[in-house]
Amino acid sequence: MTYTRVSTEEQKKGYGIAAQDKKNLAYIDRKDWDHVGTFCDEGLSGSLEMGSREDYDRLMAEASRTPKPFDVVTVTNTDRIGRTERAFYRWVWALEDLGIFVALSIRDIDNTTKQGREAMRGEADYAFREYERIRERTQGGLQEKAESGGWTGGRPPMGWRIENRGVKKESRLALDDDDTKGSAWTLRRARELLVANGGNWSKAGGRLNEEKLFTRSGKPWSGDNLKLRMTSDAVLKGHVVFRNPNSRYIASGRGAKLTPDGRPEHGQTVIIPLEPIFTPDELEAFKRVLRKGPQRNRDDWSTYPLSRRIASLCGKHYNGNIQTATGLRRYRCTGKIPAYVGAPICSCSEIDADTIEKYVWTGVTKLLGEPQKLEEFAQELVGLSTDGQPNHEARIEELDRQIKVQKRAHALVLSTTAVQAAREELTPEESQDLVTEATAPIGQEIARLTKEREEAIAWKHESAQVEERARDLKELARLARQELPNMATDDQDEVLRLLKVTVTVLSAVPVV
Repeated sequence: MTYTRVSTEEQKKGYGIAAQDKKNLAYIDRKDWDHVGTFCDEGLSGSLEMGSREDYDRLMAEASRTPKPFDVVTVTNTDRIGRTERAFYRWVWALEDLGIFVALSIRDIDNTTKQGREAMRGEADYAFREYERIRERTQGGLQEKAESGGWTGGRPPMGWRIENRGVKKESRLALDDDDTKGSAWTLRRARELLVANGGNWSKAGGRLNEEKLFTRSGKPWSGDNLKLRMTSDAVLKGHVVFRNPNSRYIASGRGAKLTPDGRPEHGQTVIIPLEPIFTPDELEAFKRVLRKGPQRNRDDWSTYPLSRRIASLCGKHYNGNIQTATGLRRYRCTGKIPAYVGAPICSCSEIDADTIEKYVWTGVTKLLGEPQKLEEFAQELVGLSTDGQPNHEARIEELDRQIKVQKRAHALVLSTTAVQAAREELTPEESQDLVTEATAPIGQEIARLTKEREEAIAWKHESAQVEERARDLKELARLARQELPNMATDDQDEVLRLLKVTVTVLSAVPVV
């Protein structure tokens, strides 16, 4: 079996899958192995782990079959598996636990022997260090540029443009107001309309569309889109934040990567000031309108456990929606929210909340009341299987043994080096140089093994959390016949989250 991967950046530089295939197949031919198939992920980063790559995960599902469909997975080099310790080791370990090995075609290395495993670890460690060095240089350059007030890349906020684009260390943000079609001019007009209409986003967006003052991409405005642009830090605060620890994009992987204590991992947060788009008086008038805008009191709204869990006929999803005139609880399709002012909306009917929640909860309770089905569901949900479970304790014990051996070797080299230094009557500086040279390889190996052990312990803890989730499912089954049928609506949400329940609408829903 072979596995190939190329990132989006590598694709841009002309690297392809075909070259990897050629090397892998030639290696398999030299080994006189049978090639049983190829899995390939294109446009995916090597920092992504299992569960984040489609063919990567298909390969693991295939590897879990009985009898084993293949014995070795061939890749060109360790970075095709993963560019981080976490991505690399967990995949290799997961295959080892299934009795399947990994081979590196370029280096002619496989982990079928102890020597092969050590050689592969060395290759992986070198790749990780190179990746970290490149990333540190890149992130350091971005940090320096941000601290000097420069633009670090990406699309600028609406209202500004990149000045000196492409000039190293000289690119800055400047107001995009060269003429009446500039985006800064559009936002100034939006402010006028919002102040005049008491902060009505949809009305202001509609008027901008009538005046042909569209979004930067040339699309008509929606109320939500206009609100997003007009309430940005750039517009309201006159700055952008580099490495923002509070970015709404962090959860999707597009924001600053944070340390466990919530600080940006690759450098300090930097506030980059911008030329203001409004005068102080204009800005204050706009903020007054924002402060007077309608505020929704969430305490007045009922809990809707199926919000975002119901897939509609039009491809959108349903959210809870209380009808203020009647007080009725309904689920309303998000396709009814126009993409822009005046845009067509879907014809999906509203769904009575009590009816759909009762129907779904009855099904959930029935599922939890059937132990065999629940067990099958639990295994699928948390990725458990009866075969090939990770042997964390044995792996950690083996790493401890290897670290102990290396430490003994380190002590032996130290004592031997001390004797040699005394025999040659070396100076203290010369003795230290001798010790450093003699012990450096062992120290590097101890560091590699220690990092690998830390990763093994982290995986063990995460596996324990998965097992705890499985136990929670079994506990739900025990409660099914007693407490679940009458569970309060706001408590049902936690159960639905645990079970990852989704509902798909297959035909028009009768209006109740």
